[in-house]
Amino acid sequence: MYQVTLITALIWMLALLAPPWLMAGGRIVWALVGYELFSIICHQLPERSWRIFGFPLAVCSRCTAIYFGGLLGLLIYPLTAGIGAKSVEYAARSRRWLLWSLPPMLFDFGLDWIGVMKNTFLTRTLTGLLVGMAGALHLYHLLAVALTEWRGADSRRNV
Repeated sequence: MYQVTLITALIWMLALLAPPWLMAGGRIVWALVGYELFSIICHQLPERSWRIFGFPLAVCSRCTAIYFGGLLGLLIYPLTAGIGAKSVEYAARSRRWLLWSLPPMLFDFGLDWIGVMKNTFLTRTLTGLLVGMAGALHLYHLLAVALTEWRGADSRRNV
């Protein structure tokens, strides 16, 4: 399951790169389809988006960082789960990481929204990376535990 999740995250990251790549290659209709699909989940403001191939990515800098952070979180998951760590202990630890990662992003967003401080590419990227990594570590662990329990319940039913 880990490999499938990791491959899915990689495909998602490649999908974010596809619209600007398609646009640069002159495949405008397909690029616009890609941008339109990602507009469902992101405001896509060009001035808040990283650029590649001369065109903005399909999502803003914060969303890009969240997804990239999620991929990084999945990559380091085997190292953070620890050898012999109990599932309950890891779940509690990863939940704390996620809860501690949220306030910086909320402050960055909130202070900009109310006009106290303008956030930047750097703050949006760093806070997005934190949330993405912590979120992936916690959510993947919950998924792995749920799947393990489901498989165990399924095998007990077949006995």
